[in-house]
Amino acid sequence: MSAPIPTMKRPARMMDFTGRTMEGWILVAQDGITCRAALKEWVARGTSFAASLPAK
Repeated sequence: MSAPIPTMKRPARMMDFTGRTMEGWILVAQDGITCRAALKEWVARGTSFAASLPAK
C-alpha cells in the first residue's frame, strides 16, 4: 500500500505520459517555480512525500 498523495495545489498536476496517471508522481509547471524559494518548497514537499513511503 502506498502513502497518500499530498494535497495537490496549483500549478502542479498528476504525471501522465501515457494516458494513465502515475501514482505518486506530479508535474509542476515552470510558472510554479518563479524563484529559489518556490523551488525549495516543491523539493521539500517531494522529499517529505518520498520519506513517507515504506522502505523497499
